[in-house]
Amino acid sequence: MIRRIDGRAASELMDEAIASSAGATAQWRRWRALAKIRSGKPGPMLLEGVRVDGSAFSITVIRNLQAGELEPSDRPPSITELKPGVAYVDLTRADAAAYRAALPKLAQAEAVIFDVRGYPRVPRGLLNAMSDRTIKSAKMEVPLVTRPDHAFDWIDEGWTIPAQGSRLSGKLIFMTDGRAISYAESILGVVEGERLGPIVGEPTAGTNGDVNPLPLPGGYTLTYTGLRVTKQDGSRHHGIGIVPTHPVSRTVAGFRSGQDEQLEVALSLAGGATP
Repeated sequence: MIRRIDGRAASELMDEAIASSAGATAQWRRWRALAKIRSGKPGPMLLEGVRVDGSAFSITVIRNLQAGELEPSDRPPSITELKPGVAYVDLTRADAAAYRAALPKLAQAEAVIFDVRGYPRVPRGLLNAMSDRTIKSAKMEVPLVTRPDHAFDWIDEGWTIPAQGSRLSGKLIFMTDGRAISYAESILGVVEGERLGPIVGEPTAGTNGDVNPLPLPGGYTLTYTGLRVTKQDGSRHHGIGIVPTHPVSRTVAGFRSGQDEQLEVALSLAGGATP
């Protein structure tokens, strides 16, 4: 556990980063803050803390990666079998080619656990294997404004995904947390709205709808949401996100013991014991 970063208390840095982070929900601001406190100019960073066995450590690390190059180190391989008949797919690490190649085997699994704790790398078309019927996303509406200060219309640009190809006939379980934003929430909006399976973990970021950039004088850029996204039933998504059917948070105790409590609950729903 890291207690100090470059001589400053990690908790103090975290509080400052949360206060300066924009976001519609506390969970997204927390993940943004974590990214901030580990970011900086290329070069050394001094970390001080306590190991799992209680002993203190002090180590200098080098910032040499972009944020997108960081990958979770405590997850199973991106596509694997956790127990006989129970498959695992990390949609934030598996690319489209690997997922497509694995579909025939996944179709034979009794259960498939999809990890959406982050930003997915697979195209939405691959969702067609998750149902034997046409499925739809949440509502994604673009404002059609023809006259300023007058009533305007909305054009729904949500997804319609026909069923085709290999069918995942087993039980589907999904995991997520506050890192899931934008496209991740679009995928999970399909899962939620179409009731494709239980969702384990924490609420998502609650921010979806494309990003519209507007260049301004002075080299500034203003970004804003380009779509109004609501859930399939028309209820609000912004500031709420996808709320898990099975709320589970990871704990310090679990981290110290090498446990992933969210994955353990997903495994129990799949009918498999903890690997």
